[in-house]
Amino acid sequence: MYRRVEKIAASLLVISFFIFAGCESSYVRSARLYMQQQNPEKAIKILDEGAEKEPDNPKIWYELGVINGQQGNYEEMNRAFDKALSLDGSLDSSVKGERLQYWDTHYRNGANLGNEEKFEEALDEFKITRVIDDQKAGTYFGLGWINSKLGNHEEAIPHLERAVELDAEDLNSWHQLLNEYYVTEKNKKLVQASQKMIEKFPEDISGFDFMARAHSALGNDSLGIIYSEKVVEKNPEDGNLWFNLGGLYASAKKYPDAVRCYKKSVELLPEDYDAIYNLALVLKLDGKFDEALAVVEEMMQLRSDDPDSYRMQGNIYRSIAEKYESEGNIDKANEYKAKTAGCFKKAQELSKDES
Repeated sequence: MYRRVEKIAASLLVISFFIFAGCESSYVRSARLYMQQQNPEKAIKILDEGAEKEPDNPKIWYELGVINGQQGNYEEMNRAFDKALSLDGSLDSSVKGERLQYWDTHYRNGANLGNEEKFEEALDEFKITRVIDDQKAGTYFGLGWINSKLGNHEEAIPHLERAVELDAEDLNSWHQLLNEYYVTEKNKKLVQASQKMIEKFPEDISGFDFMARAHSALGNDSLGIIYSEKVVEKNPEDGNLWFNLGGLYASAKKYPDAVRCYKKSVELLPEDYDAIYNLALVLKLDGKFDEALAVVEEMMQLRSDDPDSYRMQGNIYRSIAEKYESEGNIDKANEYKAKTAGCFKKAQELSKDES
């Protein structure tokens, strides 16, 4: 008795298979045969005919999408898939899988070409990803990134804005967007975006750093300093961050704080000529002429033939001469005026050698 039921069940299985197979459109079967014969043109043609004869058959539209995708006809692929989905929502995961494989291929191509600095070719690949799926954040990050590399910063911005709109958790898109706002001097937008980034990624320093830059550019030196201090607090061993903070203090004419920051920057980056130069400058502005001259000696050790070192030395001597002159010490004033002239003469000679 048990065996008899088993045989009946097996028979039903066979019957159901033939019923299911019989439901498949002859157009789909023909298209698959053409594909086996490596004839995609005829496969697409027969499916187009089928779509006209059986416009409500989702399998025809789905197959048409699959084959067009294989041929790189992505606009036609999407048209066919969209029609298939409108007729049968259960095809959604299959359609997503088909689209994803092509999107991923072109996205990787774009990323690789971008890393190889083949930016025009990379841009073409990312444009294709947008045709395949215009709802993926990665598409817009790629378009923004490559446009930035090409110097098309204004074009990069709307792509990156779309990227963070589609995926607010993508840190790379936020970084790139804030950088584009900074480069294009859209400082009010930079403040707004930096604030969002700080709220979303409080442990990442970029939001604080760009907020500091934006406020500084807007003339809000005190706010710029507050945010830059937070950046340094999070990364106290980064000499570049101390350099940036020193610049903000110098801009605000808070020279003792600027000196403190540039000293730390030089401590961490002992061969950074710009940091040493700026340290000498703020020491001079703070009236610490002896210390400033000592720092200039460090500059000369790094670059003995740099006219900027002699110009800086000459400017410090000039300030010393003015100090003695104000005190009525004419002899000393004249002594340092002579030194000033000597420094500028040397700087001029070195400048001629450079040219």
